Amino acid sequence: MDRILILDFGGQTTQLIGRRIRDFGVYSEIAPGDADISEYLHEGVKGIILSGSPESSWKQGSPEPDKAVFACGLPVLGICYGFHRLTIAGGGEVQPMPHMEYGRSAVRHLGANPLFQGIPKEFLSWMSHGDSITSLGSGYELIAESENGIPAAAAHISKPFWGVQFHPEVSHCEFGVNLLENFACGICAAEKQWTLEQYIEQESAALRVKAAGRNVLLLISGGVDSTVAAALLLNALPRNSVWLMYIDTGMMRKGESEEVAENLKTLGAENLLLIDAKKRFLEPLEGVSDPEKKRKIIGDVFIQVQEQEVAKLLPGGCLLAQGTLYTDLIESGQGVGSKAQVIKSHHNVGTPLVQAKRKAGDLIEPLDKLYKDEVRRLGELLGVSPD
Repeated sequence: MDRILILDFGGQTTQLIGRRIRDFGVYSEIAPGDADISEYLHEGVKGIILSGSPESSWKQGSPEPDKAVFACGLPVLGICYGFHRLTIAGGGEVQPMPHMEYGRSAVRHLGANPLFQGIPKEFLSWMSHGDSITSLGSGYELIAESENGIPAAAAHISKPFWGVQFHPEVSHCEFGVNLLENFACGICAAEKQWTLEQYIEQESAALRVKAAGRNVLLLISGGVDSTVAAALLLNALPRNSVWLMYIDTGMMRKGESEEVAENLKTLGAENLLLIDAKKRFLEPLEGVSDPEKKRKIIGDVFIQVQEQEVAKLLPGGCLLAQGTLYTDLIESGQGVGSKAQVIKSHHNVGTPLVQAKRKAGDLIEPLDKLYKDEVRRLGELLGVSPD
């Protein structure tokens, strides 16, 4: 399947790049910004995007891509920090600005270029940067400028390299999706082959391999993510090997646990466990006011309760499954990039016990490559009620 490889340098909107590309039917894959590119250039990769970053490219120790990115022959699009890295690799210069530029900025492209195919000559972009390119480097020409006189886009005259200072992935940028589609489908010639139906087929096959002969226990909240994860597990695996565990933490609305229990029965699971653990959650939270500490306490107690109950019910052990999304990993600083920023921890992602299970290979996260809107559509395909 054709795909676009996105190298993640820790930008908080990296996942949006991937989401926008998938929205028009091309599969996107995200890898660490400083990854050995040879490990990712498998069949189907048609182009590479270098993401933004909270780092400054001119600072020592800031992340940089494998030099092979620029020698592999694939089209490359640099976005913001990624544009700076392209420029520096070509001998250009990047310097800090006196004042950070953040918000909408008018951009004017300077002539025919496939990156701007079908896009008006002037449009409003979205800027978020504190550094600026002061010299484009050998072989690059300016193809767009901003209202503030800052280079807004450039292209190499003989190599398939493009860079933009603005963020086409955010909704505030006019024609941003058009630009990404021009790159992916026009310049890279990637075909629109990505569908959620295909994802169900591929993920189900992977689940059958990983869980072969083992029980799988899913911690389920009754929300969209864990419910869709349950439906996918039940679709892929023998139903008698899938255990759904709902834990009442004492932090639900009145009557919510009873409502969730009734809804879960519609999934057709053979093994549904309802655990009253109010005391085990509320006692360690007493006197704790910091939200980050609360989330991590809750996450660890979830795992402790799960392990205690499994020891009683399944003495042979099991794999743990969670409805983790890709955005959960990003917000918890567990994204693929080594410089990924923490936005907030998720109780099912960033705690020591969860990380230990993930490292040991005892964790199944069948939705961890999907975004929220994709999960909702996946649920519809699996027959999960939108309510």
